[in-house]
Amino acid sequence: MKLLSNLFRTHNSIEKKILFVNQGKGTLYEDILFQTQKKYNVVSFTSIQYRRNNFVERLFTWSFYTLHLFIYLSFNRKNFSTVVLFSNPPFAPLLGPILQTKFVLVLYDLYPSCLSQIPSNILIDSIIKIWNYYNKFLFSKSHKIITLSDSMANMLMNSFNDNLKWSEKVVVMYPWSSIKNLKNIPKSENYFRQKFNLDDRFLIIYSGNMGSTHPLEYLLDTSLILGNSAQFLFIGQGPKLNPLKNLAANLNLSQQQIRFLPPLPIEEVSFSSSSADLAVVALDLPSANSSLPSKLFTALKTNTPILAI
Repeated sequence: MKLLSNLFRTHNSIEKKILFVNQGKGTLYEDILFQTQKKYNVVSFTSIQYRRNNFVERLFTWSFYTLHLFIYLSFNRKNFSTVVLFSNPPFAPLLGPILQTKFVLVLYDLYPSCLSQIPSNILIDSIIKIWNYYNKFLFSKSHKIITLSDSMANMLMNSFNDNLKWSEKVVVMYPWSSIKNLKNIPKSENYFRQKFNLDDRFLIIYSGNMGSTHPLEYLLDTSLILGNSAQFLFIGQGPKLNPLKNLAANLNLSQQQIRFLPPLPIEEVSFSSSSADLAVVALDLPSANSSLPSKLFTALKTNTPILAI
C-alpha cells in the first residue's frame, strides 16, 4: 500500500478524482480499491460484465468495455488527475496514450505474452508483433507500470531501449490480501458445505477462471483414482468448463465425485475457500512468467492448504 501512496502523494483528492479501470474484479482488486479509497477520492469504472465462457464472448466483452471506456473518457478525462488501467480488459491499457492524461498501468497479466496458448498462424503472429511494438510506445508514455512479480517485471525489459528507463518506470507490487471481508471461517461456523449439499469427505476446490492456460484435467484423472473417498468442486467459468464437464461424463464420474458451480459473489469467497481441505492453483509453464493466479493469495488468507499444478 505504501507503493500506491507514493504514486499518488502529489494528488489533490479534493480537486480531482482517481479512476480505476478493471473489468475482472476479484479479491486483490477489491483490496487495492478499498485500501486506496481510505486516503484518496477513487472511483471504479463500470461497464459490461466480463464473460469467460469462450473466446468469442471474451473478445466481445473486452471490446465493448474498451469502447465504452474510450467514449466515457473522451468527455470526462479532465475530471480525473490519474487513470489507473489494469490489464483486464487487455485492450484498455492500449488507450493510455490516446487519453492525454496521466495514467498508471497495473499489469496482472502481460499481453500479448498471455496469448501464447493460442495456436500460431499468420494473423495471430502479426497481431502479437504489432502489439509488442505498440507496447514500447505505451510504456514510454505511462507514468508508472506496476507488476506483481520480479519475473513479470523482467519480461518487460525488452520493451525499453535501456535498463535505466525500465528501472525508472517498472515497479513490483508484491500481492497481498488484507481485504476486510476475506478471512478464515471455522468449519463449525461455515455454512458453505451444507448450502451446496457437500458432505464431510475430503474436499478439493478449484475456484476461478477455467482457461486454456489452466491444466485442470489432472484433477479429473485424480478423482477417477480416488473414487468416492474425496470430492472435487469446480467454481467458476471459462472456455475449459464444458470440456471438463464432457471429460467428467466420459470418465463416468458421479456428482459425488465432481461438482461444478457458477462464479460466487465475493461475499461467499471466505466461506468457500475456508470449507476446502485443499485449494488448487493451476497454471501451465508457458504462462508462468506472464501471469500470477490471485487465487493463491485467497487460499493463503483463509489458511487453506494449497495444491499447486
